[in-house]
Amino acid sequence: MKFNNRQNYIGAISILIFCMSVAVTVVFNQETTAKQPLGWLQKLRKRVKSKDEGTENNINRNLLTQNEISKFQFLIKQEIQTTLELAGLGKISEPPKLPTTLKAYRKTWSKVDPEIAPFLGLWVNDWEMFQPDVVIAIFPSTIKRQICLIAYQDNGHYYTPPPGGTFPPHLPPRFSTVKIVKGQAIANKLRIHKSLITQKGEIEFIGTVKGKSNLQLYASKSIANIDSQFSSQIIQQFKTNQCSTELPPNS
Repeated sequence: MKFNNRQNYIGAISILIFCMSVAVTVVFNQETTAKQPLGWLQKLRKRVKSKDEGTENNINRNLLTQNEISKFQFLIKQEIQTTLELAGLGKISEPPKLPTTLKAYRKTWSKVDPEIAPFLGLWVNDWEMFQPDVVIAIFPSTIKRQICLIAYQDNGHYYTPPPGGTFPPHLPPRFSTVKIVKGQAIANKLRIHKSLITQKGEIEFIGTVKGKSNLQLYASKSIANIDSQFSSQIIQQFKTNQCSTELPPNS
């Protein structure tokens, strides 16, 4: 009987030790499992933050500096003067006048997204020949601080080839979405800034900068609309990126 009691006592202790061992193992595994996702999450956050910072740094490096803006403002003033003088002499066609409909359209959008409003519209340069982009259509987007830009040519509209000659290459329309950062935007290496928009009389001009120093002048003509030459792919990109030709909702 004593032997049996002792045996039962030893058995009880063994069971107790086993239970404690299992409990410690479970707790350890739970702590280890809990720590592992946290480590992964921290690493993921660091990677995302690093990527975002890298993207922001790349954008900031490409933005126009104040010195560049001042230089291009001076060049735009000279270019506008030359353009208007040549138009006055009948050497080139006169740039279009800023329509009141476009001003009203921008004013409405400025109540919803003031950063994008100054850029909106159909910007053209049909008074010069062999320009890289005859038309730049800038649309609003329902995404905050985003504009949708379509650049395209229409060489047959303003250029007549010599006898036996051909039209210069007709590049297809190019679509891009652009975020406005510090009053300016970059699209397909084309840089625009609200400080490079200026009005002379009834004509509104914008200077665009391609690369480091290639300045091109455009004039606002109308509210931007979908052109018949835009492909179904361009239209799909337009819709996917929440671009709009309409006034903002509830306006």
